[in-house]
Amino acid sequence: MANKQALFSALNTFVTARVLLIEQVIAAGYPTSEAARPAIMEWISGKTGVAIKVQGSGRVVFDNDAGNAASARNTLRDIMLMLEGQTRREAVKASPQVSRKAAPLTAAQKKAIADLIAAFGGDRKAARSAV
Repeated sequence: MANKQALFSALNTFVTARVLLIEQVIAAGYPTSEAARPAIMEWISGKTGVAIKVQGSGRVVFDNDAGNAASARNTLRDIMLMLEGQTRREAVKASPQVSRKAAPLTAAQKKAIADLIAAFGGDRKAARSAV
Protein backbone atom coordinates (compact mmCIF):
# COMPACT_ATOMS: atom_id res chain seq x y z
CA MET A 1 0.00 0.00 0.00
CA ALA A 2 1.32 3.44 -0.89
CA ASN A 3 2.16 5.82 1.95
CA LYS A 4 1.55 9.48 1.03
CA GLN A 5 3.13 10.79 4.21
CA ALA A 6 6.36 8.98 3.35
CA LEU A 7 6.19 10.42 -0.17
CA PHE A 8 5.54 13.93 1.20
CA SER A 9 8.56 13.55 3.48
CA ALA A 10 10.67 12.59 0.46
CA LEU A 11 9.40 15.59 -1.50
CA ASN A 12 10.29 17.93 1.35
CA THR A 13 13.90 16.77 1.22
CA PHE A 14 14.36 16.28 -2.54
CA VAL A 15 16.52 19.35 -2.96
CA THR A 16 19.40 17.69 -1.17
CA ALA A 17 19.78 14.61 -3.34
CA ARG A 18 18.00 13.33 -6.39
CA VAL A 19 19.08 9.77 -5.67
CA LEU A 20 17.68 9.98 -2.16
CA LEU A 21 14.39 11.26 -3.60
CA ILE A 22 14.14 8.34 -6.01
CA GLU A 23 14.96 5.80 -3.29
CA GLN A 24 12.44 7.30 -0.84
CA VAL A 25 9.65 7.50 -3.43
CA ILE A 26 10.16 3.81 -4.25
CA ALA A 27 10.34 2.97 -0.53
CA ALA A 28 7.04 4.86 -0.03
CA GLY A 29 5.37 2.37 -2.36
CA TYR A 30 5.48 4.26 -5.66
CA PRO A 31 7.50 2.08 -8.06
CA THR A 32 7.27 4.49 -11.01
CA SER A 33 7.12 8.23 -11.49
CA GLU A 34 3.69 7.91 -13.11
CA ALA A 35 2.36 6.00 -10.11
CA ALA A 36 3.54 8.82 -7.86
CA ARG A 37 2.28 11.66 -10.10
CA PRO A 38 -1.20 12.14 -8.51
CA ALA A 39 0.24 12.23 -4.98
CA ILE A 40 3.02 14.57 -6.13
CA MET A 41 0.38 16.87 -7.61
CA GLU A 42 -1.47 16.80 -4.30
CA TRP A 43 1.75 17.77 -2.48
CA ILE A 44 2.43 20.61 -4.93
CA SER A 45 -1.17 21.80 -4.57
CA GLY A 46 -0.72 21.96 -0.81
CA LYS A 47 2.53 23.92 -1.15
CA THR A 48 1.35 26.38 -3.84
CA GLY A 49 -2.37 26.63 -3.17
CA VAL A 50 -3.17 25.77 -6.79
CA ALA A 51 -6.27 23.58 -7.01
CA ILE A 52 -6.30 20.28 -8.85
CA LYS A 53 -9.14 19.54 -11.24
CA VAL A 54 -10.22 16.64 -13.41
CA GLN A 55 -10.89 17.44 -17.05
CA GLY A 56 -13.77 15.89 -18.98
CA SER A 57 -11.32 13.38 -20.47
CA GLY A 58 -10.40 12.24 -16.95
CA ARG A 59 -6.98 13.87 -17.04
CA VAL A 60 -5.91 15.40 -13.72
CA VAL A 61 -4.41 18.90 -14.10
CA PHE A 62 -3.70 22.04 -12.12
CA ASP A 63 -6.39 24.73 -12.31
CA ASN A 64 -5.26 27.28 -14.90
CA ASP A 65 -7.36 30.01 -13.25
CA ALA A 66 -4.88 30.20 -10.36
CA GLY A 67 -2.25 32.90 -10.70
CA ASN A 68 0.63 30.58 -9.93
CA ALA A 69 -0.54 27.57 -11.95
CA ALA A 70 2.51 27.83 -14.22
CA SER A 71 4.77 27.60 -11.18
CA ALA A 72 2.92 24.48 -10.01
CA ARG A 73 3.25 22.89 -13.47
CA ASN A 74 6.97 23.70 -13.58
CA THR A 75 7.48 22.20 -10.13
CA LEU A 76 5.67 19.04 -11.23
CA ARG A 77 7.76 18.87 -14.39
CA ASP A 78 11.00 19.30 -12.43
CA ILE A 79 10.08 16.60 -9.91
CA MET A 80 9.00 14.17 -12.63
CA LEU A 81 12.27 14.80 -14.50
CA MET A 82 14.24 14.23 -11.28
CA LEU A 83 12.47 10.92 -10.73
CA GLU A 84 13.42 9.97 -14.27
CA GLY A 85 17.03 10.99 -13.59
CA GLN A 86 17.02 14.04 -15.84
CA THR A 87 17.21 17.81 -15.60
CA ARG A 88 15.30 20.30 -17.73
CA ARG A 89 18.40 20.95 -19.82
CA GLU A 90 18.96 17.22 -20.43
CA ALA A 91 15.30 16.76 -21.32
CA VAL A 92 15.42 19.57 -23.88
CA LYS A 93 18.59 18.17 -25.44
CA ALA A 94 17.05 14.68 -25.63
CA SER A 95 13.82 15.80 -27.28
CA PRO A 96 13.89 16.02 -31.07
CA GLN A 97 13.75 19.46 -32.59
CA VAL A 98 10.68 19.82 -34.75
CA SER A 99 10.73 22.36 -37.51
CA ARG A 100 7.65 24.53 -37.78
CA LYS A 101 8.36 25.04 -41.46
CA ALA A 102 7.15 22.35 -43.84
CA ALA A 103 9.70 20.79 -46.14
CA PRO A 104 9.56 22.15 -49.69
CA LEU A 105 7.52 20.10 -52.14
CA THR A 106 9.30 17.96 -54.69
CA ALA A 107 8.60 18.39 -58.39
CA ALA A 108 6.54 15.16 -58.34
CA GLN A 109 4.46 16.40 -55.40
CA LYS A 110 3.85 19.75 -57.13
CA LYS A 111 2.73 17.95 -60.31
CA ALA A 112 0.40 15.66 -58.31
CA ILE A 113 -1.22 18.65 -56.58
CA ALA A 114 -1.60 20.52 -59.87
CA ASP A 115 -3.17 17.43 -61.46
CA LEU A 116 -5.62 17.12 -58.54
CA ILE A 117 -6.61 20.77 -58.86
CA ALA A 118 -7.08 20.35 -62.59
CA ALA A 119 -9.12 17.16 -62.04
CA PHE A 120 -11.59 19.17 -59.96
CA GLY A 121 -12.11 21.71 -62.69
CA GLY A 122 -9.27 24.08 -61.94
CA ASP A 123 -6.88 25.52 -64.49
CA ARG A 124 -3.89 23.15 -64.76
CA LYS A 125 -1.45 25.93 -65.75
CA ALA A 126 -2.62 28.23 -62.93
CA ALA A 127 -2.49 25.31 -60.49
CA ARG A 128 1.12 24.52 -61.38
CA SER A 129 2.21 28.13 -60.91
CA ALA A 130 0.37 28.31 -57.59
CA VAL A 131 2.22 25.32 -56.15
